[in-house]
Amino acid sequence: MTDAVQPFEPGAPVEHPRHGKGRVVADMGATVVVRFDGSLEQAPADELTVIPVNDQWGVFSRSRVQLLPHQLWVCRTVTRTWPFRWLVADDVGLGKTIECGLVLMPLLASGRVRRLLVLAPARLAPQWQFRLKDLFDIRLQRYVEVAPILRTG
Repeated sequence: MTDAVQPFEPGAPVEHPRHGKGRVVADMGATVVVRFDGSLEQAPADELTVIPVNDQWGVFSRSRVQLLPHQLWVCRTVTRTWPFRWLVADDVGLGKTIECGLVLMPLLASGRVRRLLVLAPARLAPQWQFRLKDLFDIRLQRYVEVAPILRTG
């Protein structure tokens, strides 16, 4: 049995006792460069814990959400092939935001997706932004178009 530390893959989700959750930028051997909530830190490799991904469903096993069978089904069906194009349009309250997070987490963790666009009604955009950050640690910037000034006369 060896105490050798496994290499950290770029983009892998990790957790540090002081800095919290982040994503690996580069493995330097004894230390690992990780992006934590907007800051880059070089942490000792033995202080980092890799957040496991459940390969069967393609979702994080440490989810803060009690997942429903239809949400897991959507995640598995959508992520079976890459690339994919799906529109998830469930009824109100069935968990479209959760389904979105379930699909996005493995894509962001693996580096297959680096940028994304979420289209939502303007009044629901803050809710989507908050829920994706709170439940899945997906941090989105909201785009708000400024209406042009109309001049008359």
